[in-house]
Amino acid sequence: CSTGQQRLSLTTRIFTISKIAHTNLTNLLGYGRQGNDIYLVYEYVSNGSLDRFLFSNDRPVLNWSDRFNIIKGVASALK
Repeated sequence: CSTGQQRLSLTTRIFTISKIAHTNLTNLLGYGRQGNDIYLVYEYVSNGSLDRFLFSNDRPVLNWSDRFNIIKGVASALK
């Protein structure tokens, strides 16, 4: 792909992501580029992000009820 095609593809994907609205997903507020780096700006999540619970070394241990509720929320967002 040429650089122009890659930029168009990226812009299309960012536009699509910005239109997704669901209570279990954070909203994309904007994006920026600096050199080869691309920055996506999402709304602030006061309780932390899901990846904190999944990948952090100091993550809290989730009970099965909380795990199930997270899975239900993710599945609902993917509908």
